[in-house]
Amino acid sequence: MGDKDKFIKKIKADKIEWKGIDGFLVSLFFIISIIVWIAIIKKIDIIIGYIIPISLAVVVTAIFIAYLKEIYKFSKNNIK
Repeated sequence: MGDKDKFIKKIKADKIEWKGIDGFLVSLFFIISIIVWIAIIKKIDIIIGYIIPISLAVVVTAIFIAYLKEIYKFSKNNIK
């Protein structure tokens, strides 16, 4: 019975959490796609040339820092 409980916990751990980073990335994709599409149609160069690249760089950096924090927590727990 113990193996079955471990298997069920693993399945629950592998689920996509739409309220976390997964949902944020999916939402971000659609939002940016709509903004870029409108900017191209309306020929708004400031959005395409400055705002989108800078905001994407900020988001990627934030995700990378969150990833580094997870690695640090994992390595810190693994050393003990």
